[in-house]
This record gives sequence, structure tokens and C-alpha cells, in this order.
Amino acid sequence: MLKTIGTVVVLLFCALCGIPTAAATYDGITVSATADGRSVSASTSNEPIFLRPGEPVDVAIELTNPTSAPVEVRQVELVGRVVGLNFFTYATSVDFTVPAASSNTFHYRLDLTGLRGQATGLIGGKLIIRDAAGDSIATVPMVTDVRGSVLSVYGLFGIALLVLTVLALIDAAFGIATHRLSANRWQRGLRLLAPGIGDGLVLTFSASVARLWGLRMTKTTSARSISSSSSTSS
Repeated sequence: MLKTIGTVVVLLFCALCGIPTAAATYDGITVSATADGRSVSASTSNEPIFLRPGEPVDVAIELTNPTSAPVEVRQVELVGRVVGLNFFTYATSVDFTVPAASSNTFHYRLDLTGLRGQATGLIGGKLIIRDAAGDSIATVPMVTDVRGSVLSVYGLFGIALLVLTVLALIDAAFGIATHRLSANRWQRGLRLLAPGIGDGLVLTFSASVARLWGLRMTKTTSARSISSSSSTSS
């Protein structure tokens, strides 16, 4: 049973690392955003963007379009992610067009209903601006401070990781003490690797929930440009 738990911890870590995080963006488009008057891109673990369950957030997004074709914005998505898993997602439909060779700003109110049961602590997030086809126009990274419940999905996930890690540590210690580790080096390595991976994951979640630090997502880029998209459509 304990060997199975160790394998689960290792497989969980591999699955989290294997989840893709890249998103397509338009070349040349620049975006800046504020949440309740604070710069989203300037947010850090020391100065995060506060997200309080049930309290809406006033979001302003300025989009600069230096290309020869207009940009149509149809959705803005707020995503909170830790170690490859999304713990909250809020998608808001908008109807906004930025003409060619110009910049413009649009505002909307972000409704955070249900956030209390989804996450808590410092969580890396991003605002994804999407077009009518659902493709990403641009991404703005941020660090959020979610004032949710410890018994949220995020908190319970961390507690489950802690339990699995403790059991994996007990299994490894028992195997060493009783000299019952497998003679196969791969099986032995897997059994001893699980507690180490678990410790790292538990540390990540604990530091996030305790608001000691949060991982900041990086801005993604893509080779696709809006000018090439417009020429194809014409």
C-alpha cells in the first residue's frame, strides 16, 4: 500500500510537469491592465492583486494595435495556476474593437462569485485576452492574493499532498530500517524519490497558502501575427 502511495506521488509530479502552459498571441500587440487601479503586471508576492470572494474587481485593459488590421476582443479570462494546475478560472465576455494603428482602453467588472471554495493564498495568475475564435491575443502575468478558505479545493489538495508525502516518508524510512528496499535500483530509487518530490510540492503549497511567496507566470509569445491573419482572411 505504501509503495503504491509513493508511486502516486511521483506520477502526480510527472503529470503536473507535463501539462502545457503555452498560449498563442498576436505579434506586435501590447497590453497593460489594472485591477482596482493597480497595475497587474507590476504585482509581486509582496504587492499582489487582492481577490476577495464576492467582491467584484474593476479591470481596465489598454490594448495598443500597431498593425494594419483591427483587433477584436471578445473575452478576457483570469486564470490562477500552481504547479501546472488551474485552481480558478473566470471568463468574461466583452465586445471591444481596437482599430488599426491605434490604442484604446476598455473596462469591465470581474465577478468573483464562488472563489472562496476554489482557492486561498498567493497564487500565480494571468489575464488572457482572447479574440472571437477563442485564440489568445495577449497574456498579462500577475500574482494574486486570494482571500478564500483553507477548506477550498486548493487547500484540500495541499492537505492531500501532505498526507501522501507523510505516508511516503514512513514507507521509505521503514524500508531503510528493515533493509527491505528492492534490489532493483530503479524501484529503490522510485521509492526514495517519492518523499523528496512530495516535500517539494508540500513546500510550494504551504508557502502559497501561508502567503510567503507565489510563483509568477511568465508572459507567452507566439510567431503568429495579426497582419498575416488579416491577409489570409482577405
